[in-house]
Amino acid sequence: MENKSSKLFYLFILLAANSILAEKVVTTKDDLPDAYFGLKVGAVVSPSFGYRLRNSSSGTSNTKKDDKTGFAMPWTLLMISKEWEEKKVTVEFWGEILRSSQVTSDTTADNSTKANAYILGIRRASIRKNVDVGIFNLSFIFGIHELPHVYTQWNGYWKWRYVDKAPMETLGFSPQPADLGGSFLMKVKDFNLHVGLVNGEGYRDMQNTNSSGYDAVSRISYEPEFFKKLKTGFHALGRAGNVTGVAGDECQEGKTSCVASDNNIKTRKERDLRAQHSESLGGEFTLLFDKYVNYGVGVLWKKQYRGKTFDRLNLYANPVYESDLKDRAFYSWIGFGLSDFQIVFRGETGRGANGVFTPTTRGDKSRFTKRTVFVEYVYSDTVRFAFGGSDLVNFDKEGVISRDYIGRDNITTFGDTSNKTAFDNQYYNGVNQGILSYSNRDRQVFIRSTIDF
Repeated sequence: MENKSSKLFYLFILLAANSILAEKVVTTKDDLPDAYFGLKVGAVVSPSFGYRLRNSSSGTSNTKKDDKTGFAMPWTLLMISKEWEEKKVTVEFWGEILRSSQVTSDTTADNSTKANAYILGIRRASIRKNVDVGIFNLSFIFGIHELPHVYTQWNGYWKWRYVDKAPMETLGFSPQPADLGGSFLMKVKDFNLHVGLVNGEGYRDMQNTNSSGYDAVSRISYEPEFFKKLKTGFHALGRAGNVTGVAGDECQEGKTSCVASDNNIKTRKERDLRAQHSESLGGEFTLLFDKYVNYGVGVLWKKQYRGKTFDRLNLYANPVYESDLKDRAFYSWIGFGLSDFQIVFRGETGRGANGVFTPTTRGDKSRFTKRTVFVEYVYSDTVRFAFGGSDLVNFDKEGVISRDYIGRDNITTFGDTSNKTAFDNQYYNGVNQGILSYSNRDRQVFIRSTIDF
């Protein structure tokens, strides 16, 4: 009996010691959400389908390696964040599934090489520190984070991005929507300020790809609210490309994109460093009336500096002077909501081609117009579907709707893309080379969806 009592005593001591020294592990609580512990895990998936409308007057098919046609997943994220509430520190990591046309993950299977076009990229990886000073809410961000021009995101804060990128993104205010650097944010009452210094290449490219300089980015917003249902926003944005850090020798031929190589060993071209600098200014007005009206209009102004280019192997030759390029682009959207449905119209136009705004030289009338319309069904707060279409029209240097020219003879140009000059010469010279003209108007219908959890 005494031996049994001793064993029970020792067992009690062992259990008590283990309870005292063991670290308490808490995984869940019935009465509190997972966010209570500061760790949040979520994801966004966006299955989509696009189809290009073509007929006998269409020339080339959509052979570009993109997500515009066919079944695709253009907007897929894995989001993880950890918050230390007492210290007001947040760490975020977003993994993004990308469909890349250049980088692939190759594996050998079935005695052949198969290329997987989908790779995992890092969309956000940053640490954020919040500080409250009186009525001012201050934030400091370091790492990969969103740039100021994606702030409104169609005045819905990521609401319609699964349908298409925000206008400032598609028009090319910055090379990419996120970048690696540091930012300072300040919010006081209806005012919101964002200034930062970033690499400039974007989160998908390595630093020093095109330049060793850094971009300065900024945005100031004034967002007054009326009657608790009407919210307006006035947004001014700026970007100074390669504002600092540009090296003295990076504008040499073939070294970066500043001067492309002409594959001529007898020349060594070099361009003025001012050609590395650029400026972008943007203005946007937004209006949101409850769930019934969502309106936005904006303008984007760009300036690309250039300068003189000379040949280091022939310093006696006259340098080539190029004037700076500058131009404007415009966009707008309006959405009308009723119950769980919304219909949205969007339009944008500017110099350049295929929806990307690019300043051109004086006298060049090349431009584009893009119109989009879709109907959105809001199944729930986290599940949405959109059905719609888009129409993209390009105009050439003469301001005429541009066309595709395809060779159809059996000598030199069969199946190859030609140009307007060769097409016209068939009639001027009386020699038919079999080059035909086709409309390259891009009309598409699509189905988009997004599910976040």
